[in-house]
Amino acid sequence: MIDCPFCRLASSGAYFYENRYFFATYNISPILPGHSLVIPKRHVVRLANLSEIETQEVMPFVIKVNRILSELFNTQDFDISIQDGTAAGQTIMHLHIHVIPRISGDLPNAGDWYDLLYNDDKSVIDSALRPKLSEEKLNDITSKLRRVSQKIFND
Repeated sequence: MIDCPFCRLASSGAYFYENRYFFATYNISPILPGHSLVIPKRHVVRLANLSEIETQEVMPFVIKVNRILSELFNTQDFDISIQDGTAAGQTIMHLHIHVIPRISGDLPNAGDWYDLLYNDDKSVIDSALRPKLSEEKLNDITSKLRRVSQKIFND
């Protein structure tokens, strides 16, 4: 879909790992360092809309992304989250999985990252309103993650 930011991103090559069905990209407005997204290449709005093969492939792909992020961000701990539908907080109508590396003490309480998605009146703060990385910083992190993925998976 031409008006979908994730469909445009898929065709731009601005990702650090991919397979036939998914790609992983660094979040331009990360909640914490390493915050990345796993996104289906095909325009899919909801988790239930994944094909059978995409459903089989999604978690193995997320696990590979974890390995890549573990290497660069020196952690084995992650929050993995899907906001599946508007009532669940989905603001971009293309399925995406948040993969957020965690380290001890990065937030006062382990679950506080989710509160960073909301402002005081509990309305969603879309990524467009969170501070964005510069294009240079985003490209630098993406390049580092791409090198790590090539080292690990020999792609």
